[in-house]
Amino acid sequence: MNKKKDRFFQKKETEPIAWFHGILLGIAALLFSTAFGLGVICVSNQPFVRDIAALRMPERTGLSADVIFRNYRAVIDFLSPFSKKEFSLPDLAWSPSGVSHFADVKAVFIGFYIAGFIGFLICLYFLIRAINRRLHRGTLLISAVTTIALPAVFLSAMAIDFDRAFVAFHHVLFNNMDWIFDPAVDPVILIMPGDYFLHCAFFLGAFWILIAAIQFIAHIALNRKANR
Repeated sequence: MNKKKDRFFQKKETEPIAWFHGILLGIAALLFSTAFGLGVICVSNQPFVRDIAALRMPERTGLSADVIFRNYRAVIDFLSPFSKKEFSLPDLAWSPSGVSHFADVKAVFIGFYIAGFIGFLICLYFLIRAINRRLHRGTLLISAVTTIALPAVFLSAMAIDFDRAFVAFHHVLFNNMDWIFDPAVDPVILIMPGDYFLHCAFFLGAFWILIAAIQFIAHIALNRKANR
């Protein structure tokens, strides 16, 4: 390796650090893209708006599309980290256990947003290192693989057996059984069926793929620049 490349990349003996940095950056990018994707889902109302018709919610619930969307927005507004309102739905009944579960979901969302912000700061740190030519040759490739490998396992499990993966996911995130809704007392579950959550998972997957692709493209660009 010539001196020009030595200035661009750290020396060979720092490869273990490059692996550590790559995995750290990959996890940080995953957390940031997850939080960003959640924010997009909440702000854009996608994929829910599409699912109202695609999943035939009015026919399956007996509710109009306007009522379905209004109650969905009430849930999403409650989950906002900036909302101080108590949980309520404009047209549907709810139970104490339903309120408890949505409070738990809100805490999880806030946790993801905080982790996503920390992930953003870590990504910014490595961006500065890249601009200052202080990244090892393989760091971005390692981070790209890390970013896509971790959720690939999750998405594969969802695609193979959604019901089992969905239950396991809830057991990991929640320490109670409030997430098991009875439509008779919490009819909101009828407008948020399992297929909707599956679509949300793949919607988030698009952000994971995008952030991994950005890292991979940056890896190629930096290596080409170093080899000139």
